[in-house]
Amino acid sequence: EDPRTFGEAYVVAGGHWSEIEEFLETGPEPLGKPFDGEILGARFAGCPTPIGLSLMDQHRVAGLGKIYADEALFEAGIHPLRPSRGLGRKDWDRLARIIPRLLRQAIRMGGTTTGDGGYLQSNGEPGRFAGRLRVYQRTGQPCFACGTPIRRIAVQGNRGLHFCPRCQPRCQPRCQPR
Repeated sequence: EDPRTFGEAYVVAGGHWSEIEEFLETGPEPLGKPFDGEILGARFAGCPTPIGLSLMDQHRVAGLGKIYADEALFEAGIHPLRPSRGLGRKDWDRLARIIPRLLRQAIRMGGTTTGDGGYLQSNGEPGRFAGRLRVYQRTGQPCFACGTPIRRIAVQGNRGLHFCPRCQPRCQPRCQPR
């Protein structure tokens, strides 16, 4: 079910998905090979857009939405408003490890059904990954890692980016006072 019509379904003969124009324009598939920090860094090179938004750009990375972008950035310790072009190779390497692992966990658990109940599996059951969320839709609740309240920043058409201000500092260690 996709009440917000974010997705489309295609039936293709013999796996000829590459004949569908929309697929030719997407970024690398996080569950495919190759998917690594070098590839990610190249896809985002020079991009001034905040990483929390640009990770959801299907032309840069295929199949990543708000939930998993928020969660991956939390786990990587990257503030969602950092410009994509400001991330270094270590950041991209971390994200390239974290994103596929998060997606595989979510798939094993049937996806993520949040409080709005907007997503259901094909068998009508809710997805169980919501219980693993660390920042997404947890505004004001304490961070599981440090206890700091989770924040939400409204950006681009009131889309929200969720993060922990302590675990994901906007100023990276090299610019922190000593």
